[in-house]
Amino acid sequence: MSPRMKAAAIDSFGPPESLRMHDLPRPDTEADRVLVRVVNAGVQVTDAAIRAGWTPPGATIAFPQILGNEFAGTVEAVGPAVRGFSVGDAVLGFNTLGCYAEYVSVPASQIVHKPEPVGWQAAGALSASGQTAHTVLEELSVSAGETVVVHGAAGGVGSMFTQLAGSPAPE
Repeated sequence: MSPRMKAAAIDSFGPPESLRMHDLPRPDTEADRVLVRVVNAGVQVTDAAIRAGWTPPGATIAFPQILGNEFAGTVEAVGPAVRGFSVGDAVLGFNTLGCYAEYVSVPASQIVHKPEPVGWQAAGALSASGQTAHTVLEELSVSAGETVVVHGAAGGVGSMFTQLAGSPAPE
């Protein structure tokens, strides 16, 4: 019998009560993937949209469907083609679905080492807001000395954008 895990999944589209705990097979570790034991998973408005019936571009919904697109945790296993990560490493990352679970298997390209000063709660929600803010900053081609107005800097993306825009560029 394959190893099992607990996961929050939906058996059909519907209201918040559709999300229930399940006992499901633990994902395998493939050649280029990392198996992460999830400490914290971020909750996004996207998860509610999927639960209600929306399917992200390129994704396939299969019930029971585990929700969640970002996480932080510790490396449990690494595939033979993976470099730069070892069992026990603290990481954070993203995956299209599957993160509301005890374990998630992701391509090594979708994780980074968790900065030590960042707590698990913040790390679990860092991926979506951080990536969005970084992408916007790059798309706007903001240069040193320019002024940027951020409307709604109290949210995840806005607060991340404000921090990134005010930081010196890496050398």
